Amino acid sequence: MDQRLDNAIGLCKKAGKCQSGELAVETAVRKGKAKLVLLQADASDNAKKRYSDLCAYYKVPLLVIKTVGKAIGQPSRISMAVTDEGFKRMIMNAEAGSKD
Repeated sequence: MDQRLDNAIGLCKKAGKCQSGELAVETAVRKGKAKLVLLQADASDNAKKRYSDLCAYYKVPLLVIKTVGKAIGQPSRISMAVTDEGFKRMIMNAEAGSKD
């Protein structure tokens, strides 16, 4: 994972502007609090479809990245919802920069 992306996600977690874990992410999306959902690339096909469908229905951007859990200091987590527009932009910009 690009260090800049990893740092942006970690900063978001430290600021308390995210929810992680399956139930918390789904609740944030359904309540309209999620601005962006991050999903780990090696998640199961079932999880990928569930999050893809959920995000498409509620019109929340979904970003599939290499590792979510490592970036937030909880290796067992595969999903995270960003609940702040500023952190959403920061993470999206860091992801775009890592593809260059």
